Amino acid sequence: MKKIENFDAVKAIKGGEPMGRVPAGGYVCRIIHAIDNPEKQYLRIELDIAEGDYKGTYSDKYTKFGGNWGCVRIASYKERALPMFKGFVTAVEESNDRYKFDFDEKTLEGKLVGVLMGEEEYIGTDGEVKTNTKPQFFRSVQAIRSGDFQIPEPKRVSGGSGSVPVINLSKPTNVDIDSLPTIDPDDVPF
Repeated sequence: MKKIENFDAVKAIKGGEPMGRVPAGGYVCRIIHAIDNPEKQYLRIELDIAEGDYKGTYSDKYTKFGGNWGCVRIASYKERALPMFKGFVTAVEESNDRYKFDFDEKTLEGKLVGVLMGEEEYIGTDGEVKTNTKPQFFRSVQAIRSGDFQIPEPKRVSGGSGSVPVINLSKPTNVDIDSLPTIDPDDVPF
C-alpha cells in the first residue's frame, strides 16, 4: 500500500459515531441550489445549515466526500401539492426581508429558510436498520430562532406510527418481486 501523506493529521472516527449527522430539530438554512424539474413539476431544494453548531455541515461533507448533496427537500408544485409548495414559498418570503418569489427558482438561491429536520430509518446494505436525519418541513427563520416548532416524529421502517412497509432485498426473501405493486413517480405528491 502506498503511504498516505499527512495521515497523522486525519481525525479518526470511532466505531458507531455518525459521520456528521445532525440531530433532529429546527435549523436556519441557506438555499444553495434550486433546480426545476418541469416534467415532474417540482423544485429540488439543496440546503445547508447557516447558523449554529452545525453551520456548513453539508458543504463540508460535499467538499470532503463529493457525491450527491446531502441535504435535499423536494418542493412539488403539482396541483394537489400546491398548499405545501405555498408553505415553502411563504417560509422563504417571511425569512428574507423584501423578498417576493417571482417563479424564477434561481432567485431562491442564497435565501434563508427555516427547516425542520426529522429522523428517518432505512435498511442499510448490511440488512440493519439505520437512522438518518432529513429535511421534512419548511418554516420561517423567525419560528426556528424563537423555538416555535415541534420536532417531527421519527419515520420508522416497520412497526409503530409513521412506519412504512419495507422489503429488505439485501437478504434472501420468498417475496415474488413481480407481484409487488408498482408506484408511478408522478403519483407521489412530493
